[in-house]
Formats: sequence, C-alpha cells, structure tokens
Amino acid sequence: SIEVRQNLVSVKAEVVSIIIDRVKTKLAKTSMNKKAFISLVTEAVDALKVNKARIYVPKGEIERIKDYIQTEIDLSNLIIEFIEGGFIGGFILEDTDGKLRIDNTYATRMEMLLPRMMPEINRELFQS
Repeated sequence: SIEVRQNLVSVKAEVVSIIIDRVKTKLAKTSMNKKAFISLVTEAVDALKVNKARIYVPKGEIERIKDYIQTEIDLSNLIIEFIEGGFIGGFILEDTDGKLRIDNTYATRMEMLLPRMMPEINRELFQS
C-alpha cells in the first residue's frame, strides 16, 4: 500500500540520517594527520595562486596547525595568519583580502561527497 511505502521511505531516510550524524560525530573527534593536511593545504594554495593567505582552523587547533605549517618553508612564508573557525575539522584558506576562498572543512567535503555516495549507501543498506 501507499502508506506502507511512505513509512518505508521515512524509515530509510531516518537510518541514513543517523549514519550521517555518526560520521559527523566521528569526524569531530578525528584530527587530520600532518601529511594529509599539508597535502590539502598545498593543493589549496596552488589553486588560489596568491602570495599571502590566511587559514581558518578548528577551535583549539591553531598551535598544532602552526607546527605543521612551519615545517614547510613555502607554506610558512605564504600563510601569514591563523584564525579559529567555527567548524569541526579541515580548514578554510583565503587570500588576505577575503575575496578568494577555498573551503576544505569536513562539513563542506562531506556535502560534496554525499550526493555521489548516496546510491552506494542505499545499495549497501537496503538492497533486497
């Protein structure tokens, strides 16, 4: 019946929502390792094509990120400002005018990946 089908769709959406919330919670407790972080920041710097930039990092992560950046001469000369952002992981890199910005936060990356992953998630969870 239509009612059963609607209930099934609602339950499936709730299950997917719970999984996404759990992934977000796990990501919030995960720090990106130095190699991965430096790689992503380098990609962002190359994409921005600027001489100076500022980086927004998760609350409480400034010192750790400064340590990461300071080991890379090119990055340490380019990133002149470190600011705490209101997000759980990743970073935002922008030019010093604030006109060009690359958002590499976990939330944004997840938003970009979810539409591509949903068919696979549905298949894994609900294949009949």
